[in-house]
Amino acid sequence: MKIPQLLRLVLALALTVSLAPRAGAQMLDEVWFKVRYAAKGDLVSSELDTAKASVKGLVYVRFRHLALKSEGDSTLYTFDVIRPTEDGNWVTSDSGSLTTLGDREQLMLGPTPVSDNDGTRWSVAGFGQQGFLELLFQARMKIKLDKQGAFKAASFRSVGGLVPRGVLGGGDDSRDFFGSCRVRGTSVALEDLPFEV
Repeated sequence: MKIPQLLRLVLALALTVSLAPRAGAQMLDEVWFKVRYAAKGDLVSSELDTAKASVKGLVYVRFRHLALKSEGDSTLYTFDVIRPTEDGNWVTSDSGSLTTLGDREQLMLGPTPVSDNDGTRWSVAGFGQQGFLELLFQARMKIKLDKQGAFKAASFRSVGGLVPRGVLGGGDDSRDFFGSCRVRGTSVALEDLPFEV
């Protein structure tokens, strides 16, 4: 029986994690990340005309651990994506779940280690009146611990990423957007968030 290509990729990435001491499976519970993303690709009009475009943005993401879903090296979290609005407020743009895999949760995947749409899928909105982007990516996580082995800080970066669908603009000016994306996040303290929790 052949192992599906996606499963081989996940296994290969899981084997590349360092042999660091095993850490608890809920280190990222209630951890906030400041996340920057950049997407580039093509705008497609209703007449199928295309034009190059790029978009950059900033969101904040909160992880919450789901204790009943942790199994071995795989840990399930829910997440909330908080984005800025044009009037300076912050709103929830998306919510969902993701899985971390490996020692120190070093590989960030979608809701299951192997699925049809394997990857972390975040929707970010706020481009014009009705614009949005869907970011689909996997990420490598680095977690720092203090001398007692407790969580200190974390960062992640996307390993490959795409925008399977998106819309830029609104009304008659809206156009479909397809392309690739890069996503990077760094943990932040509650007091450094630009909004109240």
